[in-house]
Amino acid sequence: MYTNGNEKLRIGELAAITNVSKRTIDYYTNLGLLTAHRTPSNYRFYERDAIEKIKIIKELKNKNLSLEDIKSFFKRTTDDEQDISKLHDKLKVLEKDVSEILEIIEKNKLDKSEIMNKHVSHESVALLQSLLLLLL
Repeated sequence: MYTNGNEKLRIGELAAITNVSKRTIDYYTNLGLLTAHRTPSNYRFYERDAIEKIKIIKELKNKNLSLEDIKSFFKRTTDDEQDISKLHDKLKVLEKDVSEILEIIEKNKLDKSEIMNKHVSHESVALLQSLLLLLL
């Protein structure tokens, strides 16, 4: 099924693709490992990324991880992605600030370090230094 340009899978389709039972998908959904979207007529649909999630669940179960541990793994992964996104957003703001400062420098032909010290907060400098260390 296509909704808003994104393919959605019915529970039976997801079960067939991943070779797990509909009951197992229900169980994973109830545990919070998978997310189902309901239609007004109460049908459940899953995003295509549920296929990959089920593959990961199967792999982790084969390595003797409990479903609770797998749930924690997914939560940590989501938290890490959110942290990375926040850092990325801060980095964009810092890049914009530095760009604006460089424009001011070019316009006024002032000493770069003097301008940077006046316009960049200590927190920004510390964040830039930390990001540089992570990238190196």
